[in-house]
Amino acid sequence: MKRLTRQQHRSHSGLQADAGPAFRRLPGTPDPMIFNDRPRPDTRYIVGGLIKPLSSVLLAIALMFSLSANAVGEGMGAQHKVVIQVSTDDPRTQAIALNNAVNLQKALGMDNVEVEIVAYGPGLSLLTRNSKQAKRVESLAMQDITFSACANTMKKIEMKKGKKPVLLDGVKVVPAGVLRIMKLQEQGYAYIRP
Repeated sequence: MKRLTRQQHRSHSGLQADAGPAFRRLPGTPDPMIFNDRPRPDTRYIVGGLIKPLSSVLLAIALMFSLSANAVGEGMGAQHKVVIQVSTDDPRTQAIALNNAVNLQKALGMDNVEVEIVAYGPGLSLLTRNSKQAKRVESLAMQDITFSACANTMKKIEMKKGKKPVLLDGVKVVPAGVLRIMKLQEQGYAYIRP
């Protein structure tokens, strides 16, 4: 390999012929522009040429992650999910279940928590027209709290009394209360039983 002089190297790399004192070296020291008998490329131009394409690629990657994170967040719904079991006809316990739901919404924000109250067995009385909490249940149903009544319990009441219980507005019927709780827990819902 032919070794280039500093002047030749500068003309090949695009540097000015008279680069000034920054390129002077002490006598007896190796030329920093020569590496392993080959001229070292001027890294300013190599790196400078890569910055724009590299920054475009990084920007595109960041944008993809941002969009995918938003899509995942939108698909998931609320950050927190809770199912509250009501299986007793004790008015105090039923009131505590409703208080728990309201307190969760206050603490976390209505948009950050999904609350579902599942009533079965004697607890179904909470969701009927005869409930002492009827107005409150209907009001909470309009505030994004889901109320689910057990169809199995409704059938048993119908067999005993001869007529189905009349449910409050905003209450949905699920095939089985226990099954509904199990499925919600499988979907990541936290379980609360007051």
